[in-house]
Amino acid sequence: MDSTSLPSLTQAQEGNYYTSEISHTISYDRRDKFINPTEGYMLTIGQAVAGLGQEGNISYVENTAGGIVYFQTIPTLQKDFVMSLHVKGGIIQGLHGIDVNAKDRFDYGQNEMRGFDLRVVGPRIAYFDENQNIVAYYNSGSVKSNEFLYVSAEHTFPNFIPIGDCHVKPTP
Repeated sequence: MDSTSLPSLTQAQEGNYYTSEISHTISYDRRDKFINPTEGYMLTIGQAVAGLGQEGNISYVENTAGGIVYFQTIPTLQKDFVMSLHVKGGIIQGLHGIDVNAKDRFDYGQNEMRGFDLRVVGPRIAYFDENQNIVAYYNSGSVKSNEFLYVSAEHTFPNFIPIGDCHVKPTP
């Protein structure tokens, strides 16, 4: 596929770009354990700014925020029955009248949603034939976005659920 058939967004952003970015993230963690928590919560906010100095030709500000809460669903039976609710959102905006480059926008997949490959969650740019059948996709990934909201619920179960008691009699 040559560059003349690329979608207008991608075609307009052909060329070399350099990003000079500074970012920070602040987290407030009240989980009972760092790995496999069973109760508590964690809140996170972050910001990235690009294009403040003389280096780079990309300018934007990106804000993200998220939270996750863990709680036991059957606390009297065993601590390993845990429900987690997760929400995360973000927005990116160009500075100085410059649109956000396609490569700097948000995408979702592999790390956020189990069972999906990297950058495959979201709409696609498709090419159609004269009968309106899809003949090809522009790329293997999804179209990225300037905003996102991700919400998930997950329930974990213990590896072994004991049912009844098991006793072994010693042999004489």
